[in-house]
Amino acid sequence: MTRPQALFALQQVDTEIDNRLAKIAKIDVALNDNQALLEAQQHLAGVEKTLRAATSHQKDLEYQAQETTAHADQLEKRLYGGEINGAKESEKAQTEIATFRNRRKELDDKLLAATVAVEGHTQELQEAKEQVATIEAELKQTHAGLVVERQQLEDELPALRAERDKRRMAIVTPDMALYDKLRATKNGSVVAQVENSGKICGKCRVDLPAGKIRDVKVLTSVITCPSCGRILFYK
Repeated sequence: MTRPQALFALQQVDTEIDNRLAKIAKIDVALNDNQALLEAQQHLAGVEKTLRAATSHQKDLEYQAQETTAHADQLEKRLYGGEINGAKESEKAQTEIATFRNRRKELDDKLLAATVAVEGHTQELQEAKEQVATIEAELKQTHAGLVVERQQLEDELPALRAERDKRRMAIVTPDMALYDKLRATKNGSVVAQVENSGKICGKCRVDLPAGKIRDVKVLTSVITCPSCGRILFYK
C-alpha cells in the first residue's frame, strides 16, 4: 500500500467514526427535545387555570341567585303572612320583591352563559389532556427507537477506533502530522481522489497541472493539490 493509499484508508475509517459521532449527537438533541410536550403541558395548565376561574365565577353566580331568591321569598312570606302592614310598607316590599325577581332573571342569564363557558372549557381541558397523552406516547416510542439506535452506534465505535489506531501506527510520522493538520483545517476531508480521467481534484474541482497529474499517478510519495492543499490520491 502506497503512502497516499494508507492515508486514504485512514480517512475512510475516520469518516465512519465521524458519521457515527454525528448521528449520536443528533440523537442526543432529539432525546432532549421536549418542546412539543412542554408547549402542550403549558397549554393544559392554562386551560386548567381558565376552567378554575370559570367554575368559580359560575359558583359565585349560583350563590348570588340563591341569595336573591331567598330575599324575595322572605319578603313575600312577610308580606302575605301579615307581618308587613300599611300601604306604604306593602308597596315598598312589592317593589323590592320585583327588584329581586328581576335580578334573579339577570343572574339566570349570566349563569346560563357561565355554565356554557364551563362546559366549553371542560371539553377543552379533556382535549388538552389527550394531546399531552398523545405526545407523551409518541415521544416514548420515538425515544425508545433512538436509544436502541444510539447504543448500536456506540457499540460500533470501539472496533472502528481500534482500526483507526492500527492504521495510524502504519503511517510515517511526517505524513501523519500533515494528515492531522489537514483534518483539523479541512473539516475532516484530508485526501482528495483525482477525478475526471485523472485531471481534477475531487474536492476543490480545480484542474491539476500536467506535471502534478503525472506525479500523482506514478509516485508513491505524498502529493498535495496546489489549490486546496489536500493530499491527492489516484485510484
